[in-house]
Amino acid sequence: MRIYYGSSELCIEKSAVALGDFDAIHKGHTEIINAAGKYAKENGLLWTVYMFSQRPNKSGKSINSLEKRLKILESMGVEAVVTEEFTQEYKNTECEEFVSEYIAKRLNAKAVFVGFNYRFGKNAKGNAESLKKLCESHKIETFVSKCIEVDGVSVSSSEIRKLIENGETESVKRFMGRYFSLCGEVVKGRQLGRTLGFPTANTEFPDDTIIPPCGVYISRTKVGDNKYYSITNVGEKPTVYDERKNIETAIGDFSRDIYGEKIEIEFIKKIRNIEKFHTLFELTNQLERDMEKSKEYFERMNRNE
Repeated sequence: MRIYYGSSELCIEKSAVALGDFDAIHKGHTEIINAAGKYAKENGLLWTVYMFSQRPNKSGKSINSLEKRLKILESMGVEAVVTEEFTQEYKNTECEEFVSEYIAKRLNAKAVFVGFNYRFGKNAKGNAESLKKLCESHKIETFVSKCIEVDGVSVSSSEIRKLIENGETESVKRFMGRYFSLCGEVVKGRQLGRTLGFPTANTEFPDDTIIPPCGVYISRTKVGDNKYYSITNVGEKPTVYDERKNIETAIGDFSRDIYGEKIEIEFIKKIRNIEKFHTLFELTNQLERDMEKSKEYFERMNRNE
């Protein structure tokens, strides 16, 4: 997959372009992106996604980092991704200029694909209908996807963000089509888990990426090409008097040193709040029960697949 950081000097072949924020790359987003891919293959065009490198002046943190979004798009088979910075100059681009300069000239688009609620141009004046009219003058086809619902609720990044913030990670998959996950580098902590027989991977994540609320989660951790059942603690560790908010994961049936490596943690289900135990023995027993829950969860999942 080709990645272009910025479009100012872009010169690519004729393309079918999916336009959008694509923060979550949820079921609605994947429908738009796959529609562009299908059209591209049928018409000999370059399957392209055009999106911002960071969320443009919106409240709340990103659901997926740019690195994570690029990995997802590559796994979908997208051929080219163009990321744009939401600069002041870009913010003031009029709708007509956006279509003529960015879509027609830089992206060399012959077809564009957007969601029903797509906005563009200065003060977000443009919408899907005005995009269609402007593209017609450049002989560019425009396809608008309808709203997708799950159990009567519209699929949107804001809804997914709300579920994550409430710790309802098990529900996220119904809207995103996959579990919410975080990718980060394993760093050294206080290594207290080793003394309890539960060595953990302390992980650093981008500051602008959303994380679930404090608690203990059944998780699944990807190390290299392999996935392992695990439990992940988000927040403080009151039993050992550590009040720093961090994310640490105990990985089942795994013992290799992975300091400095990047791992991916899928948050499956919150199983309890963080508790302060009277003794380390009580804490160890609870961790054993938590790990057993995680193991049993994935065993049931594998039997039902």
